[in-house]
Amino acid sequence: LLNEKRIQRILLCRPAVDWARKEWNLDVRAGHLEELDLGTAGFDAIFMHHTLEHLREPDRVLARLHALLRPRGIVYQALPNHGSLKARLFERHWVYGVQPGHLSLFTPATLARLLAKAGFEVLEKRTFSSKADPQLYYALMARTGRLEKLKERLGCAGRDVDREAYVRYITETRLAFWICNRAWPGKLVQALGLGE
Repeated sequence: LLNEKRIQRILLCRPAVDWARKEWNLDVRAGHLEELDLGTAGFDAIFMHHTLEHLREPDRVLARLHALLRPRGIVYQALPNHGSLKARLFERHWVYGVQPGHLSLFTPATLARLLAKAGFEVLEKRTFSSKADPQLYYALMARTGRLEKLKERLGCAGRDVDREAYVRYITETRLAFWICNRAWPGKLVQALGLGE
């Protein structure tokens, strides 16, 4: 959260809070939004990066954020797009979007409705899609029912995929490397507004 004179951040990592206070002399606080005494209408900007999808009641949090903003204040949100092409193609195998910690799932349309309900006006929305995606080969193998074959190649048949073995495999195997670094049409997907 930013205000005129100092940066205030809400972090749950106490060592990071201590470091920011000591090294940068910042007013950094640890805690949940509803626990912190932040007053009202005191912030020009609020930055939330991959946070909203982890909340049980994102509507309540957005209402609180709206109250924290000064008139003409702005909130920046970044979160997985469950309307993306990858989400549609890979469904439950889309590893970036389908995580145990993701309690709320959004598309640009559902996020816009939730923001409007909290009193916000959407000024801009963009979706990004990178050509390089180290999870792409895994998602493709899982979606096509070949995950066990991949696990055999990695030497972890019957178990969870070993991350180090997977990284080594996609680095050293030409086809897997190509799929993870060259195959995805990132610019086209982004231009179509279907980025993840």
